[in-house]
Amino acid sequence: MNNLVEINNVAIGIKEFQNNRVVTFKDIDKVHNRPDGTARNAFNRNKKRFIENEDYYLVTRNNPMYVSCTLNENIPPKGITLLTESGYLMVSKVFDDDLAWDIQRQLVNAYFKSKEMQQSQSLDLSPIINAIVLMQNDLQSLKAINQKQIPRKKYSRWQSRIFEKCNLLSEHFDLEIKTIFHNLYVEFEDMYDLDLNTYMENYKYEMNIDTCFQLDAIEHYSKTKEAFELLVNSLLEKYDLFKQDENKITKRKTIFDDAINE
Repeated sequence: MNNLVEINNVAIGIKEFQNNRVVTFKDIDKVHNRPDGTARNAFNRNKKRFIENEDYYLVTRNNPMYVSCTLNENIPPKGITLLTESGYLMVSKVFDDDLAWDIQRQLVNAYFKSKEMQQSQSLDLSPIINAIVLMQNDLQSLKAINQKQIPRKKYSRWQSRIFEKCNLLSEHFDLEIKTIFHNLYVEFEDMYDLDLNTYMENYKYEMNIDTCFQLDAIEHYSKTKEAFELLVNSLLEKYDLFKQDENKITKRKTIFDDAINE
């Protein structure tokens, strides 16, 4: 089986992740004959416009899906960014010349679309592929059962307060809460020039666990915890949402709230 595709007289290796064709920044720079780092810089400048797991994947060595991906290169400790077809088209917008448009068409048709054509033309799967599909289905079923057995995460008082504040932003922008958090993490990393993945790795090492949420790692370290809430508060203030915040997060009534009777 040929694992290379030639675009603009440049051969790039076929890469797949979660059953989707993907490309790296290096692939894009090579086929477009651009200096190293051109595609990455274009991505970083417009990162807030990209949706993770739709336009790109961030793959690390401890990613549970890493075992199901096909890559022709080593994964660096910090991870590697893989762009889907939509992500590539967004990045290549900066290459606005006639040759770039031609290369873009070649890459979409010969690389991304070719897999769909192969799948539509292939009607007879081999017994080995059938067995793999069955195994994957069994693993997915087992995973779903295990997820049902795992108790729901209990949030700390600080995290509950952060969720309350972020719900205000979610209502204000009419976006899902996960989109709000994704953009908050991006804003947080850029504002303080830090890498949340590093904090998560350190947190997992200290706690001797395999997985964690970004918010867990942020809360664990007092300085990042204070800085993150400061960021959220500044956004509430910017969009005049503090009054709503005060209404939603109320103090419980106690005997100390009663007036003293003469």
